[in-house]
Amino acid sequence: MKFKLAVAFAVLSFASVVHADDVFYDGSWWIVPSGSTLLGVTNSTNIAGPYSTLEYSFADGIGYEVSSSYFGYSGAVDFTISVTDLTFGWDGGGDPFFSASDNAGDSFYDAIDQSGSETFTGTDISQVLWSGPLFGGITSLTYTEDVVEPSTLPLLGLGLIALVALSRRKISCCG
Repeated sequence: MKFKLAVAFAVLSFASVVHADDVFYDGSWWIVPSGSTLLGVTNSTNIAGPYSTLEYSFADGIGYEVSSSYFGYSGAVDFTISVTDLTFGWDGGGDPFFSASDNAGDSFYDAIDQSGSETFTGTDISQVLWSGPLFGGITSLTYTEDVVEPSTLPLLGLGLIALVALSRRKISCCG
C-alpha cells in the first residue's frame, strides 16, 4: 500500500499542467500560459512590414509570440527541462489553419477545426514551434518531466563501489 502511494505521489510530482490566459498587453491581445511573467513587447519592422514580439516566462520555461499583419501569429515554447507526452490545446483565432511541431520530430497541422488539442508522444521534448494566420496560439500545456530511469541509479552506485574497491586494492598492494 505504501509503495502504491509513493508511486502515485511521484507521478503527480512530475506531471505538470499549464493553462493559458488571454492578455491585452501593449495594445494587442496575446495568449500566454497562466501564471506567466510577461517580460515585454518588442516592436520592429522588416521588409514585410511591422511586427511585435511578446516574451514571457513560466515555471518550466520561456516563450514568445510574434504578431505580424503579413505573416499572422507564430511562436515558440522553450522548456528548461526535457518533457515527455506533451498535450497542448490550441486556438486558431477563428481560422481553421494551425500547425505545430517539436524538436523530437512530432508535427501537427489542422485545416478544418478552429481549436482543439493534440498530443506529441516524443521524449526529450524541449521546444514547440507553432503558427496560425490570425490571433491564437497554444492555450494549454500538459506534460510529464523526463526523469532518470530507476535502474540507472543502482547501476551508477555499483560502478562507484567498484571504482572505490579497485582504488583500495591498488593502494594496499602497492603500499
